[in-house]
Amino acid sequence: MRYVNKTKATLGFTKFHKTCVIEIDGIQWNKSDKIPSLEEYGRFMIEAMQAENIPFTVHWGKSMDYAFPDLAHHMYGNNVDQWMKCRSWLLSEKMANVFSNEFITTLGLETYHNVPNDFIESLDKSGQPAHLIT
Repeated sequence: MRYVNKTKATLGFTKFHKTCVIEIDGIQWNKSDKIPSLEEYGRFMIEAMQAENIPFTVHWGKSMDYAFPDLAHHMYGNNVDQWMKCRSWLLSEKMANVFSNEFITTLGLETYHNVPNDFIESLDKSGQPAHLIT
């Protein structure tokens, strides 16, 4: 376990003021009579955090059940749509397809949006559309 500071990244896993990172590094293991597989363990962790209403994110570079239903939206809410719009503004649809992979698709981040040319200018310093700021 380690504590890290908050990031300003739209989909940064250290999105909270102080984030406690629990890292389980190592090789993948299979389920046995005594322990679940690493993927099952990741799913159990997600289910337990959701059941207790504990806000969480997962480290993008660690083993986890990324296919867990609506995981990205659960962790990042509207920031997921914001990220996809920014990606769509930055890349043409053809290039977005080139820079897609199974991980992006599993998380539901591959959707391409047609965004107005002045999309980036419409964002305030926090990265949120100005019309959504209250």
